[in-house]
Amino acid sequence: MKEANNLNKKPSPTIWAVGGGKGGVGKSVISTLLGFWLSQMGKRTVLIDVDFGGANLHTMLGIKSPPKTINDYITKKYDHLEEICIETGIENLRLLSGASEILSLANLQFAQKVKIMQSISQLDA
Repeated sequence: MKEANNLNKKPSPTIWAVGGGKGGVGKSVISTLLGFWLSQMGKRTVLIDVDFGGANLHTMLGIKSPPKTINDYITKKYDHLEEICIETGIENLRLLSGASEILSLANLQFAQKVKIMQSISQLDA
């Protein structure tokens, strides 16, 4: 019976993190190119900009002002991260945008960070 339950269970997405302690070293460029490459390989890909103090990944994808951001999830306007994924116009590539204009996001509480991390593993990617 346990094996039958595992067959119905959706596998968790693979998560690749791109980070660094210094600005201007190319994290956004690398992330965008990696996301584009994976999407072109047919992988359902979600780029997530968790630079809550200075999110700019949306600009790399030609999105001037994201209609929904992670702030909308944190402030409970939406119940699931999936609801705030933005279509990029590139097949298999969506974006979860941070909110660069909201300074309070730069200092999230630990529980909020945990909630986001747990929700990421439930995305359809």
